[in-house]
Amino acid sequence: MFSLRFVPAAVFGFTILACSPPPESTGPSVTEDLAAIADAGARLKSAMSLDNVPGIMAELTDDHLTMPPDGPTPPNSQALADWHQARMDQFAFESVFTTEEVRVLGDIAIERFSGSTRLVPREGGEDVVDSTKGVWIWERQEDGSWKILWSIWNSNLPMDAN
Repeated sequence: MFSLRFVPAAVFGFTILACSPPPESTGPSVTEDLAAIADAGARLKSAMSLDNVPGIMAELTDDHLTMPPDGPTPPNSQALADWHQARMDQFAFESVFTTEEVRVLGDIAIERFSGSTRLVPREGGEDVVDSTKGVWIWERQEDGSWKILWSIWNSNLPMDAN
């Protein structure tokens, strides 16, 4: 027969279990994640400045989407590589990017950045200078590395009235 005298003990036991701290995490700390994201970002920026399409693509997920201003989203990795190569064939690229904030949310991180870019026409002509802001959405890979899942940016400058 069931006795009510065991109910308070059971409730107390469940309360202790429910309020216990979670087991120690064995994954990387947020500090380690931020350092890994900064390293991957530095490799990407270096590849961009060196006109290194394979280096750029190495820092992006296989299903990456780039959403550039004033143009369509390249639909796949090959189209994106071609997009980068077309820019490199036409312009030398100079940039300065500053990370404003990074938030790590489990296996996703959001980086908000600002920057300036200069496109120098390889065939001569006027440089294209821009002030930009954007967001990189990072995704932790199975091996623990971080790659960019989505890249979105736009200009701070007013639209040309032409």
